[in-house]
Order: sequence, then C-alpha cells, then structure tokens
Amino acid sequence: MKANEILQKLDDFAEDYNFPVLDNYNFDLAQGRISVFRETDNWLIVFESVFIYKIITSIHNELLKNIRTLI
Repeated sequence: MKANEILQKLDDFAEDYNFPVLDNYNFDLAQGRISVFRETDNWLIVFESVFIYKIITSIHNELLKNIRTLI
C-alpha cells in the first residue's frame, strides 16, 4: 500500500469514530505514541496510550493524607 492509501484508510476510520480517542474527559492522557513499521506491501501501525484515571488519583491522594495524619 502507498502512504496516501494508508492516510485515506485512517481518515475513513476517524470519520466512523473507529479510531483511538485521546481526548476522553474521564481520563488524563499521560503519554502516547504511534509506531509505524513498514515493508514493501505490509504496514503495521501501533497506537500506545497511557491514561490516568482521575478518581483513582483522588483516592490515592486521600490515602496519602490519612497516612500523614496517622504518623
């Protein structure tokens, strides 16, 4: 496949909302990376993302406050 065909496929997926969403209001994006590996006829596109869940962070902070109070 040629690069413009790959870009068109990615655009088609994005139009159908079948694409990794990095702007989720329930999670904070900590880190993201896209890796592309290519041979003559084959492509591999890997989407990696690490998110922080706000509620877990809040619970963790409360636990730390309670531990400091106990000490």
